[in-house]
Amino acid sequence: MKVFSLNTWLVPFTSQDRVERREKIAKYILKNNFDVITLQEVWLTKDVHYFVQALQKYKYCGQEHFFLNPSGLVTFFKGDLIHTHRKTLPLPPMPNISAHFVKKGFLHTQISCSGKIFDIVNTHFQDYNNYKSPENCAHLSSLQKRFKDSKRVILAGDFNVDKQFIQENKTFPFAPKQNTYCMKNPYAQDIVRDIQFDYVFFKGLRAKRSQVVKQIFSDHYGIAVDLEYQ
Repeated sequence: MKVFSLNTWLVPFTSQDRVERREKIAKYILKNNFDVITLQEVWLTKDVHYFVQALQKYKYCGQEHFFLNPSGLVTFFKGDLIHTHRKTLPLPPMPNISAHFVKKGFLHTQISCSGKIFDIVNTHFQDYNNYKSPENCAHLSSLQKRFKDSKRVILAGDFNVDKQFIQENKTFPFAPKQNTYCMKNPYAQDIVRDIQFDYVFFKGLRAKRSQVVKQIFSDHYGIAVDLEYQ
C-alpha cells in the first residue's frame, strides 16, 4: 500500500502560489498512483473540490461547510469506505485569532481495500510553538491506544512535534526518519533548524521503502511510504 502525506499549506490570504502548488500536488499524486493520500491544511472548500475533481479515480473524506473545510483534513483512498469520524483537539493556551475558526485534530477513515480492513487516521495536531510539545506526545499516545485492537493502522500527517521527542516515547513504528520542515525550502518560515513534524506511523504493516519528497509543494516536504502486510 503506497501512502502519501503532505501539509499542503493552502492557507487563505497568507500562503504563496496556492493555485500553482495545488496543481503540482495533484499531478504528483496521479503520477505515483498512491493508494492512500492524507492532506492537511486544505482549508477552503474550493481547494477540496479542486482535488476531488483532479483525483477522480479516488474516493475521499473531508468535512466541507459552505466555503470552509474546518479541520483542513482531506483523505483520498482506493477501496470502499466503511466508516469515518472526525475529532477536534483542544486549543493551545493563548491561541491566535485564526485558531478559533479552524478545528485541528484527526480524521479517521476506515476502508476496505484488497479484501483487508485499514484504519487510516489523517492528523494535524495543534501548534504549541514547542518542538517537544508534551501535549502532542500525549495526543499521539492516546491515538495509538484508541486503535490498539485494530489489525492495520496508518496514522499520517503533521504531528507538530520533532522526532527527537517522538523517539523518547513508545510509539508505533514510523517512516521516514528525516526532516520535513527545512531551511532550504523557500517557503519555510520562522525556522532555526531543520525539523521533522510529519510522519507515517503504522501497525500491522511493514515499511518496504520511504522517502521525504523534496519537491517544493508547500512549506513542508511531503512523505511517501510503501507499506506491505506483515
